[in-house]
Amino acid sequence: MIAVGAFMFILGFIGCIGTLRENIILLQIFAWTLAVVFALQLITAIVAFVFRNKASALVSDGIRGAIEDYYNDPDIHFAIDTLQQEFECCGGYDFNDWDNNIYFTCGQRGPTACAVPYSCCISTKVDMVPNTQCGYKVRENSPTRFDVDNMIFVRGCTDAMKLWAEDNLKTMAVVVLVLAIPQLFGCCLAFYFILQVREEQNQFDYGKAKNEDEGARMK
Repeated sequence: MIAVGAFMFILGFIGCIGTLRENIILLQIFAWTLAVVFALQLITAIVAFVFRNKASALVSDGIRGAIEDYYNDPDIHFAIDTLQQEFECCGGYDFNDWDNNIYFTCGQRGPTACAVPYSCCISTKVDMVPNTQCGYKVRENSPTRFDVDNMIFVRGCTDAMKLWAEDNLKTMAVVVLVLAIPQLFGCCLAFYFILQVREEQNQFDYGKAKNEDEGARMK
């Protein structure tokens, strides 16, 4: 987010200076960068819609990769806990994905063996003080979803996110349009301003050359 914010600040600064100074090079940098960003967003949206089934597989793989690094990266730790609580889900495909983490795998003897994080627990959603041991050995003896659905969220976060996206498709489309239209308008306006600046420069150069010719004739 910081990188995106810095990029937008620099791009806006270039566009502002280019407009104030009527600098064609800066204006072209601003306009073409904005056009490329808009094109990338459009392509990404189209590809995500056309290959939405493959996108689900990529999301699931991404979640499983994040599960493996759950205790290695505080940012991933926070992101996974937030995701599981907000979408009321556990793991990528299902709660058994937590066996991919060396601390939660049933193959080790630690206190978290065959467990899931507390963010998978239903009680964490309502308790003021979450019980961090609520997922203790919940996956022991390979339980089915029906065996543990009263203790933890049993659906995977991939399906939860997919259902959320389908339910909010219209809202997402409106948000994309709201973000895209100002970018497209700004891009068109920048190119139009470039044409205006070039026209003024051509008129100035023509007038200057004409005055020089008249001066040479008078001599």
